[in-house]
Amino acid sequence: MTTLLVGTLASASVALADVTLYAWERGHKAPAIIIPVREGQSPLEVWESYVENLKTHADLNSFTPPADLEKPTEQSFKKLSYEPEKHSLLLANTKNDLSPAQTRPTNWTKLMLDRGIKNFVLPPAVGSVLSKNHRDLFHKEVAAHFSILFPLGGADVDPHIYGDIPNGARGYNGVLDIYEKELIQKYIQSEKGFVYATCRGAQMTAASMGYKIVQDVPSQVKTAHEHWDVGHDVIIDSKNELMAKIWKGLEKIFIYSYHHQAIDYKPIGPLTLAGVAADGIPEILVFKNGRGLLMQGHPELTLGGRQNIGDLDAARKLFDGFVLEARNKVRFTCGKILL
Repeated sequence: MTTLLVGTLASASVALADVTLYAWERGHKAPAIIIPVREGQSPLEVWESYVENLKTHADLNSFTPPADLEKPTEQSFKKLSYEPEKHSLLLANTKNDLSPAQTRPTNWTKLMLDRGIKNFVLPPAVGSVLSKNHRDLFHKEVAAHFSILFPLGGADVDPHIYGDIPNGARGYNGVLDIYEKELIQKYIQSEKGFVYATCRGAQMTAASMGYKIVQDVPSQVKTAHEHWDVGHDVIIDSKNELMAKIWKGLEKIFIYSYHHQAIDYKPIGPLTLAGVAADGIPEILVFKNGRGLLMQGHPELTLGGRQNIGDLDAARKLFDGFVLEARNKVRFTCGKILL
């Protein structure tokens, strides 16, 4: 397990030395792109270095920005304001997550905007432009500036990330996963914000916390029902504190499911099982410290109108609930609560 260093902020107005977050605003619908800028560099210089790194790195080439992403100028970038209670961050894991025309990032942005939160997106493997020491500073800046972190769905997690060998996992990118795991671990250990993760994002977050992944549910769990592109019930632990806050005693919800892997849950660890499918597959897990919620299903697609599957009211209550919980968790290191 990687040893993590957790930093603190001296005050809300002072940026951590040497690395500053800049945002590339792209209009109302598309989330602004976040990049880490070292002292002495310009944001445009960092962006161009990042893109060139993607083009020349065999394992990162597939993340080269899409053709419909306009080229920025120096004026495109503005220093990110310090308003963590109003900011959330998507962790992109495909190049299309940066496209202004793609529905996934714009859908997430609208869902957050409807709840008073401005959404941003972090490009895939953007940490590749930084040294290990500067990535540590970058990760602290992320934890300080965003009250909600969104690890998203996508390809399978590299089994080596959770200390296993490939046995059913497919389509993974080990280099991307190293950077993503590193950031998620630092964000969690900072205990400054709230993690809401779906599908692959839930699995990556669990792997970052020491859990293993069932690499192929259909072939490895003989009692499993269908979980690929279907709707199904999830049985809720209504006595769980976070579940009770969100769903007020509801014992079952209907969700849209699109996965062939699952978190290999063990009771000993930082997660609590809060919802299962009828076949026993873990569907909802919560952080024992109250700072995270992992969903195997896709309520965001139900809310976004892309799938006519799932309980719309339950999905709405879920988003309202975790946003409220995140706002209640935001604090400075001195203990001041931001409301």
